[in-house]
Amino acid sequence: MTLFDSNLSRRRFLSGAATAAAGLAAAACAPPGTAPSGTSSSGPSVPQTNKELKILTWNHFIPQFDQWFDPWVKSWASSNNIDVSIDHINIADLPARFAAEVAARAGHDLIQMIAQPATYLYEHSLVDVGDIISYAESKLGTLDTASNKIGKVNGTWRAWPNFFIDQPLMMRKDILQQVGEDPGSIKGWEDVLRVGKKMKGIGKPGGIAISHCNDSNHTLRSIMWSFGASEVGSDGKTVTVDTSQMRDYLTFMQEFYHTALFEEVFAWQ
Repeated sequence: MTLFDSNLSRRRFLSGAATAAAGLAAAACAPPGTAPSGTSSSGPSVPQTNKELKILTWNHFIPQFDQWFDPWVKSWASSNNIDVSIDHINIADLPARFAAEVAARAGHDLIQMIAQPATYLYEHSLVDVGDIISYAESKLGTLDTASNKIGKVNGTWRAWPNFFIDQPLMMRKDILQQVGEDPGSIKGWEDVLRVGKKMKGIGKPGGIAISHCNDSNHTLRSIMWSFGASEVGSDGKTVTVDTSQMRDYLTFMQEFYHTALFEEVFAWQ
């Protein structure tokens, strides 16, 4: 089952200064059967003045994805009488660009938030996309509960959560066997530390980035939450860094870095 048909009318995304999505695959589409004013869904389309849609997204780390994405979007736009432009920039530049365009109330209409959604920060600059969410759920089922914390702000959907990436810890069985460890014995981060020390001792240190890259943020937050620590409370506002759990986490990370990881992980991107 396809979520969106190819012959779709343009949505009202231009009503705000910018519109954000966790991913952009279908965020500019409307449910099947929606026809532009003056057209019939059962007959030939009546040509109308083209409208414009400006999209800002990242330079994908797999260039072939962009080579697929841009023609796909332009094909949809062409069939719906829309002039579309797609700008790609480095992922590290997206937050600052987003902030500048919201402040200026000008720029792109559809902006990708990747890795660091800012739906709460820009709540009042984003349009309600709840009808898109409802339509998608009617076709594909209820979204994962984590999507609510990312895309929904104060009961209103402000972003389309389009994808999720799992980043599990991976360890080579052959190296574990060299240091006398059973993969099944690794149940938590203290076990990873214990095994990591042995692996680094034979010249096979672990590789977990501790840097400005998004992968580092994902991994380090995972470890932090495992210790019961967090940057903010469940309300998303209360700062919670001055806790015993946070100190335990930081103590662990110091030992983990010095005894189990590559020294160069601070520079990894």
